[in-house]
Amino acid sequence: MTYKLTNVHGLKELDDALAEIGLKAGTKILRNAGKEAMKIVLDTAIALVPQDTQVLRDSLSLRVSTYKTEKAIQRECRELNISGVDKPTMAFKVGNFKRIKHTGTDIDSRFYILATEFGSSKQQATPFLRPALENNQDSVINTFKQSLSLGLIRESMVIAAKNARAVAKAAKAANKAKGGNP
Repeated sequence: MTYKLTNVHGLKELDDALAEIGLKAGTKILRNAGKEAMKIVLDTAIALVPQDTQVLRDSLSLRVSTYKTEKAIQRECRELNISGVDKPTMAFKVGNFKRIKHTGTDIDSRFYILATEFGSSKQQATPFLRPALENNQDSVINTFKQSLSLGLIRESMVIAAKNARAVAKAAKAANKAKGGNP
């Protein structure tokens, strides 16, 4: 399987803004923005699932993975067959992560999704995940940008409010130390 890489400009500025906010808040903002953007793909994939496969429709979900170790990052690079790009530290995936058995059969939804998406010797391929991503690529990127911008603005406002409260508290303490009215 080949993956289409998309170049996004302004990542250095984004990295600087996230570093300024802090690791914990920056990670939360990235996760939320990615989830919101990939929800478009999930909704489209659910709509494109063949009508007779309710089990697949029910088993599709969105997963966010954060890679904290070098070993995990290298494994993801191998799985995605990517090289020559910055190493991923977070991945947003839409797929079948739940093990649901078809009623009255031994067919596991995790294997059935592969047969439906790519076909098998007995079943013709009916892709729904790949078209969901390919048809929504621009809207995913735009939604990610907007969500990320809003998250950064929101977090900046929270930090500014905390700083304002700290300054007011320090001024009040300094005024009290001088013997003035609080």
